[in-house]
Amino acid sequence: MIAIMADIAFIVVGSIFRNETSGSLFNHISLAPFSLLLLPLIYIYTKKSIVKSSSFDRSDLKHLIIPAVLIIAGIVYRPFYLNEVEVYNNPKQDIPTMVNNIFSFSYAVYYVVLIYRQIGAHKKNLPDNFSYSSSKITLNWINLVVFLFTINWLSTGFAIVINIYYESQIIDPGKVYFINLAIFSFAISYFGFHQQSIFQKEMYAEKPEPTGKLEKGESITRYEKSNLTEDQANVYIEKVKDLLESKKLYLDSELTIHAISNRLQIPKHHLTESLNSYLGKNFYTLINEYRVDAFMKMVHEKDFSHWTLLAVAFESGFNSKSSFNLIFKNYTGQTPSQYFKSIA
Repeated sequence: MIAIMADIAFIVVGSIFRNETSGSLFNHISLAPFSLLLLPLIYIYTKKSIVKSSSFDRSDLKHLIIPAVLIIAGIVYRPFYLNEVEVYNNPKQDIPTMVNNIFSFSYAVYYVVLIYRQIGAHKKNLPDNFSYSSSKITLNWINLVVFLFTINWLSTGFAIVINIYYESQIIDPGKVYFINLAIFSFAISYFGFHQQSIFQKEMYAEKPEPTGKLEKGESITRYEKSNLTEDQANVYIEKVKDLLESKKLYLDSELTIHAISNRLQIPKHHLTESLNSYLGKNFYTLINEYRVDAFMKMVHEKDFSHWTLLAVAFESGFNSKSSFNLIFKNYTGQTPSQYFKSIA
């Protein structure tokens, strides 16, 4: 996050002080590669937000190579990378400028797709690990930030195209870019500095892919390279159910499968496979079904007769009204209000 904000600050400060004096450092450095650097940094930040790591991963360096080469090239040989002021203000774009624009657009698209795919894969992993949903584990805010960045590039490109078409500066692309950059900076700083890593490195494991093949007479989907037997899986499932029912752990609104794994001393991936393949439910579904059952029992009790439905839902382990309504409707076929009226 610090690297992202430093990059944005350099772009903004460089734009302000460029051409202020003939000897200004920023007159000898192209700022465009620093703009290209933002998306790789967001990609690396997303990885670190998913899995906590105390050190910089060397494999991430490859994502910084192209911006680094362009930055060095812009210092050593200034014409190698076009002057942004000329690109923005000269409506008569020559071939090198067009090549630059196409490359920049393609580079941005590549990292936008990479980030969206990374978050998509992460979201598929969540129901096997968490019993709840929140913006801090879904990372939806990063999708928003990338969307704002994309709008920035598209609107700046649109302004350039309009100027080319009319062969005059109808719209100032520089102003469009920096207005959007200000919005982008606010969004990423507001959300980013509050984001903590979701998984510890030792906790994280991507969901194994089922083979999709059934042996003759089987009704469950096997995981590839799995050594878990059906008898073992059934024992694990019973242990999970016994723990949940005896300790009522489902009332914890932030319960994770890692906590269950620690209590039972069973490998997390074995619990995940047992639930998915042999019980036919992921961890999220299992825990929230227990919560729905708890809610349905509580609304019959005198102790909760003066409570609102939402208050009882929170007491049952749910952490938001929207998730409670959705899960309850999926499980019972009724809304909470409809259910309450039917028993009144």
